[in-house]
Amino acid sequence: SSTHNLAQYFQEMLERADVNDPTLITIQLNWKAISDEGAIQISKALGRNTTVQVIMLVNNQIGDLGAAALANSLQANPERAVTSLNLGCNCIVDKGADRLADLVKNSHVLKNL
Repeated sequence: SSTHNLAQYFQEMLERADVNDPTLITIQLNWKAISDEGAIQISKALGRNTTVQVIMLVNNQIGDLGAAALANSLQANPERAVTSLNLGCNCIVDKGADRLADLVKNSHVLKNL
């Protein structure tokens, strides 16, 4: 089923990010119904990652909690390579947007949000 395939693909992305797979440059999970919980899982997998450069999470169900988790994870990892984070068309409002703005202000690497 497509739900099983999505869950398997999502889990594979998390595992590859977590082990710093050098071939994982882009995490592309647009239109995958990812919630705050999914964004938190992604943020944990990115904790020590130094290879991912682009994160595409457009048209999901990520809110302030997920946005803050991603921002916190990226800011806490000085070795990160992420230059682009796309969270367009999610459910992010004030607190999540503020946290992402802080990330951009304090980042020397992130160029596109």
